[in-house]
Amino acid sequence: MGAIGIRAAGGFLLFLMAFALRDAEVAPWVFAVVAGAGITGTFLADIVAPTLRTHTREEAVVIASVCSAGIGALVAAELFRVPLLAIYALTAGAASEFARLAFASLMQRYAPEGALGRVFVRYEVLFQGAWVAGAFVPVLLPISFRQGMVVLTLFYGTLAGTYVWRVRTRRRVLRPGADGADGPDPEAGPPSAAPA
Repeated sequence: MGAIGIRAAGGFLLFLMAFALRDAEVAPWVFAVVAGAGITGTFLADIVAPTLRTHTREEAVVIASVCSAGIGALVAAELFRVPLLAIYALTAGAASEFARLAFASLMQRYAPEGALGRVFVRYEVLFQGAWVAGAFVPVLLPISFRQGMVVLTLFYGTLAGTYVWRVRTRRRVLRPGADGADGPDPEAGPPSAAPA
């Protein structure tokens, strides 16, 4: 849910910024700078992610990605300036890519070996569909940049809260004595192959 939600937020953000910059009647190069910052953030995440220590939990990476994007959205809602929008686009691009890579790592860990290809294809289709669905919202609804960023901040906060709740719930089931019980239910099996 976390990685899919952050992809939907990425589509929403791209079109919201495009319409806001168009309405502000800025030069076309400004949109190129903001979009380029988002692409640069994605590229930097691809470079940095493999260097993260191996004991960094994927769940923590997803939660940190969602929280950083949410904080950036809140700041960008208050200050509509090109340098800040470029920094936020860089942050959001990196957060989206970190979440995608962490989710891919989780899939490799939990998906059955013979089904990895099907699982990756299924979720990639969901990721693309979520991006398109998120992009449709500012296209279909007359929403200002500030309103959109507030909605995005609330969405990121809800996403992070839901993700933390799901991770904690799953850990209680898997960890012996976590909630006073003697151990996990042996019938429960491994965690779900769909942690997003």
